[in-house]
Amino acid sequence: MANLVTLQQYKDFTGITGVNEDAKINVIVPAISQAVKTYCGTSFVDYYSTDKTEYFDIQDSYTNAILVDESPLVSVSLVAERSGQSDSYTTLITGNSDSSGKYEYVVDTDRDTIFRTTANSTETLSNSNQSNSNKRPQVTD
Repeated sequence: MANLVTLQQYKDFTGITGVNEDAKINVIVPAISQAVKTYCGTSFVDYYSTDKTEYFDIQDSYTNAILVDESPLVSVSLVAERSGQSDSYTTLITGNSDSSGKYEYVVDTDRDTIFRTTANSTETLSNSNQSNSNKRPQVTD
């Protein structure tokens, strides 16, 4: 678990110099960091520089956006889906990754969201119009 602030950042902010309070601060910082993460329901920094795999169970054909559990969303290396529990996963493409011009999903790092598009979509969503787009295809099961 990563702390939200370092010992030195805390000392700089509070104006503490020297090492007399370090033992107490080293107990307080992890406890408060965990309390904030628990209250907010996210880790903020635990997966910032390491990979994390998240799974979502979507039970309808209307959901077309996934808000990831961890914030900030830095990058997405793979999105896959399957129709049922016994089916194999199919890897989706984005950013013209297979030179077909198609986008099956779009990543919005500003909103920590992955949007599912159709298998033959050639439209991309820029940061300026993502929230205003009314033309969002359905997620396939």
